Amino acid sequence: MDEPSTERSRIVDDTATQVRVGKVSIGKSKVSEGKVSENTTDQPTGPLRNQLADLVAMHGFADHLTPLQLNQLLEYVTEDGMEIGVLNLALQDASNRAIRNFKYVDAILRAKLNEGVKSVADWHAGKETHKQAVADEKVPDWMQELNDKLEGS
Repeated sequence: MDEPSTERSRIVDDTATQVRVGKVSIGKSKVSEGKVSENTTDQPTGPLRNQLADLVAMHGFADHLTPLQLNQLLEYVTEDGMEIGVLNLALQDASNRAIRNFKYVDAILRAKLNEGVKSVADWHAGKETHKQAVADEKVPDWMQELNDKLEGS
């Protein structure tokens, strides 16, 4: 018998999305990335949901995300252990590039999760590591000589 997949599906067909208001699953187990958690209404997602709604509005995504997509973003915090600040940085990055769609933000968050980024400090440490790697690259001798010659004139 096939084992159930442990990976959450994050791709959403907006035309087929249906949202049921008031329908809540209580006590059903959800297997996600090897972890089993209980879905109950006792989880403190209300304040997180409000924070996420504020961030979405602040970055201009309010009219671009469905309630289901907001729930999927919230899962990065509730199930994957990311700080809400990481979602803020992803939304900010997309907004700064004038790309306001779910797939782009989701791709940023999946990439960060794969890099082990779960906090704002991790996000910034990753950028510093990248800058240092670029700075440490060896400049070819001919380029360094040309640069020295241009600076000397």
